[in-house]
Amino acid sequence: MSAPAGSTMTGGPAADGGTRSLRRALPRITLITVVAAGLVLWLGVATSVLGSLAAEVFESSVPSLGEGPSLPDDVTVVSTEEVCASGGCWVEQALRGAAGESPTELASRLDLTEREACHRSPRVWLWDVCTSAVPRSGTLLVVLQYDPSD
Repeated sequence: MSAPAGSTMTGGPAADGGTRSLRRALPRITLITVVAAGLVLWLGVATSVLGSLAAEVFESSVPSLGEGPSLPDDVTVVSTEEVCASGGCWVEQALRGAAGESPTELASRLDLTEREACHRSPRVWLWDVCTSAVPRSGTLLVVLQYDPSD
């Protein structure tokens, strides 16, 4: 018994058409695969480079004083200093409260603690601004720094 005309069992026209179709599609499939692989490789390199640049920027960036606590009129700024070390940079601001107010009382009034509190930066949307405060030499030392860990 013979196979019907055009059947793939006989190697007729339908079988040749399928092979030709595959041969024509193969260069397109190869091109798409190569382009996709190149794009993935390029994105990997770009991400690595941008990540390194961002780390460099982060290491030396400090929040503005406006990103810290708002200070009442009776609070005096004794000093402001930008400090850098191996962990990055931060701003230290020494504050003195109203007459007779201890640094601990001032910290309580400004709602600051030794434990770091963070909030989203309005200027650098990827990073948080972290604030902490410690009593030091009759002043309240307020520390501001960026934390990009989110």
